[in-house]
Amino acid sequence: MMGKEFDRREFLELCGRGFLGVCALPHLKRFDRISRFFQGLDVSSQSEISEDEIQFIAEHEIRIGDSSRDVVMMTYDDMVSERQIESILSAYRPYPDCKATFFYLGDRLKWSAKSIGKIAEEGHLLGSHFWNHTPMTTLSSDEIKRWFELNIVALEKILPGYKMKYFRMPYGDGVGNERILTLAAQFGLQHVFWTTGSNGLIPDTYRNVLRAAKPGSIVLSHIFRLYDYTQANMIVDGLLEKGFSLETIDTGKKPGDRYPG
Repeated sequence: MMGKEFDRREFLELCGRGFLGVCALPHLKRFDRISRFFQGLDVSSQSEISEDEIQFIAEHEIRIGDSSRDVVMMTYDDMVSERQIESILSAYRPYPDCKATFFYLGDRLKWSAKSIGKIAEEGHLLGSHFWNHTPMTTLSSDEIKRWFELNIVALEKILPGYKMKYFRMPYGDGVGNERILTLAAQFGLQHVFWTTGSNGLIPDTYRNVLRAAKPGSIVLSHIFRLYDYTQANMIVDGLLEKGFSLETIDTGKKPGDRYPG
């Protein structure tokens, strides 16, 4: 007998009552205490942005890159061990012009501080994967704003002066959501979705990426998934052999998604 098929919303709601709900509960309970701790810390360097730019960023969610060029944007979510991040970075080092984008979880930054420094130092792009992996549509506007502030402050402690420009919603929950996109845009954060996922859990991960790659592809990978980090070199080499350039979201996005100001 075939099991029932769920759409993304049903899946998130079921998970929220189960495993994910249990995982997120401690974060939600700590919200007030964390907010009080960070209250008054300066996030102005991240949030100095005009109303025109806020509107533009909120209205230009990035769902595909520049399809007029043979460019692929490899993106990696979450933060886990230095060994896994190092395995990914080592795949790019032989090719100085090849760069990737890393979306980190704010509450794991302190355990990944050394790797975060390496990512930035080697010319890759850092973005936010929010404070933790809680579905954003389940949170109030105040919670979302405070948790973005926590992200910014946490990164400032590791990389003073680094200004994030992009974020990715956990699970992609909230894509097209005007409330969330506008809240993020107030911090200068433009949302990045993906065109294809690598899977990362099966030995055919690199083949998945190479088969699906098209001009403007944004590939979702995860730092902690075995084949995303152990096959990173095969993916990078394979894409280059197919004639693609590997760029960050910042350089690979569509010209129309770039604020003209």
